[in-house]
Amino acid sequence: MKIGIIHINHTPPPVSTIEESPKRFIRHITPYMDFDVEWAVIRLLGDTLPAIDNCDGYLITGGSAPLVGDIATLPQPTVALLDFIGNAHVVKKPLVGICWGHQAICKALGGVVTKLNTYGMGIKETQVIKKYHWMGDAPDSVRLYSMHTCQVTTPPPSGEVFLSSDFCPYAGFTVDKHILTMQQHPDYNIAVSEAMIHRRADRLSPEALKIARASLITPHHTELTCKWIGSFFKQATTPC
Repeated sequence: MKIGIIHINHTPPPVSTIEESPKRFIRHITPYMDFDVEWAVIRLLGDTLPAIDNCDGYLITGGSAPLVGDIATLPQPTVALLDFIGNAHVVKKPLVGICWGHQAICKALGGVVTKLNTYGMGIKETQVIKKYHWMGDAPDSVRLYSMHTCQVTTPPPSGEVFLSSDFCPYAGFTVDKHILTMQQHPDYNIAVSEAMIHRRADRLSPEALKIARASLITPHHTELTCKWIGSFFKQATTPC
């Protein structure tokens, strides 16, 4: 299977020792795919989006680029990606969106993304309100790395929400069997999250910053969600 990683490529890693997003996804997810996989990295700011059939599926990573407001006011590369998502949805090409990718898929399919007055940082608990066969024996809640100030506030009409919390009610949704999105980061670890928190320390109150940092030594379900992504791609490309 060939999977294209579409990376917004808007901001560099916070420190040189932190892997960039596509490399993190490849390293974290590949071990949980029980099939041969070839990865192709597409950088939204610099590369041309491929023909949809160039890959068997696509994963859109986190990043930073405007998604709030009318689509006509967004930067051209973002508009091009939203068109790409819409066309991929029509032909039911498997798509996975993480953080910014989750929001981009929502926007492309008619949902709403809103900027909050605060940040979601650190490991946060999220309820699993819908379970699918590709999730295996999923728990009732998962604890996942978070890093966002924008989030989905109205999911797309075709979306079925499966992850939710008080802070982020629409933390993950699916569309049929070909789209999976999550606001949280299966590509993070303690070092990445701590670097991201440090970079944004002035955007949290001292107490909220303390809570975010303390959360990083608590248990999390990163490995489980990486398995979900691998299983999702496999079922999405398996003929009925």
